[in-house]
Amino acid sequence: MRDYDEKNSKYDVNRIYGFMLSVPVFAAEADDNSTIESSTYIIDDAVRNADIQRQVDEQLATLIAADSKLRGEYDWVYSNKFAKPKYVTKGGYPSGQLPGGVKFSKPGGAFSWSPEGGPVVSASVGFSAPYKAVTLGVNLGVSKANESLKYVQHVSNYTDHVKLYVNKTMEVKPYITYRTDRRTGKTEEYYHGSVNTMYSFELKVKKV
Repeated sequence: MRDYDEKNSKYDVNRIYGFMLSVPVFAAEADDNSTIESSTYIIDDAVRNADIQRQVDEQLATLIAADSKLRGEYDWVYSNKFAKPKYVTKGGYPSGQLPGGVKFSKPGGAFSWSPEGGPVVSASVGFSAPYKAVTLGVNLGVSKANESLKYVQHVSNYTDHVKLYVNKTMEVKPYITYRTDRRTGKTEEYYHGSVNTMYSFELKVKKV
């Protein structure tokens, strides 16, 4: 796996550099008495870095395709300068659940959850110049009771109607792409982009 550079990283059109991340600490959401039990998961570094790599590859490929219509594909050298990441947490109920929740008939029930799809909550993250603020949509995913999806939250309660609630923390990282003309050596600011990936999530069982 390739490493990212936190500052400047120069590469030809077929290569991008990566970065390693420190583990941030987030403020816990103020909770109420409706939460019965919960679990928190942090996404593995390798998974997050691979997702970041995929997004940057796709965005750069779009830029290269536009450039190559006017000049040769290898007439430019591209470089990215990344901002330090920031983190934003959004919460809510995933789709796929009954409005009044579900009451399990005995201990050992479970909710399963997939982070893709479901309701979308808007989030905005500000960054210092020269980077631009980033607006993104945070998917709250889909949940099912006693069915198999990607992640599972076990439920010991069988006396109340309950629903699954999720807090989803996204890692957000803007960047600026510069391009250098191989013939003249002139470098210019070319593109403002951003990438985001799920950093962690918390699954909560709440009484309704």
